[in-house]
Amino acid sequence: HAAVEIGFLQQACRNLYGMAPVIPAIDTMQLARQRLERRQEPYKAGDLRLFNLRKQYGLPRYQAHNALMDAIATAELFLAQLAHGNYRKPPPLKNFLLRS
Repeated sequence: HAAVEIGFLQQACRNLYGMAPVIPAIDTMQLARQRLERRQEPYKAGDLRLFNLRKQYGLPRYQAHNALMDAIATAELFLAQLAHGNYRKPPPLKNFLLRS
């Protein structure tokens, strides 16, 4: 999802300004999918929705489709994903950035 949204923002910038900025992003849905696939756990597309992923980590519900709340909810989810990862030490943030 993050790559699609970044694509929209970059296209809008190209249309308005003639160039697209580099937008660093972390895709929590992609991280969840990779984790499930590594563990060979079956999943449905709906399992990767923000509110379902938050529920898996015991995070509170937020009002959906509000840009600020979605950003906060996603940031909290990323922190939970990081906390539940099997890391000896926290990896650098660059390891999670989308490759463009």
